[in-house]
Amino acid sequence: MHTFYDTYRKQLQGRTIIPFGTHEMSGIGGLVRAMQTDLGISGITYLQELGLIGRTIGTANSQQQVETWLAQLGFSENR
Repeated sequence: MHTFYDTYRKQLQGRTIIPFGTHEMSGIGGLVRAMQTDLGISGITYLQELGLIGRTIGTANSQQQVETWLAQLGFSENR
């Protein structure tokens, strides 16, 4: 993620980010705080309420969960 932040930091300013990730106990709040700290810039809106956070990765239905989440946000395979 640090390479991504270093590469796209300027392009992300003024944008809206819908966070996604996995966690064990901290929930999405820890992810957003880490992103804010690592990016180190202002002017980014984080839509936490739309984020997708799971405790496990590689579960049998994880692909379906992500596809459903993306469809709810208005994204589809054809877009």
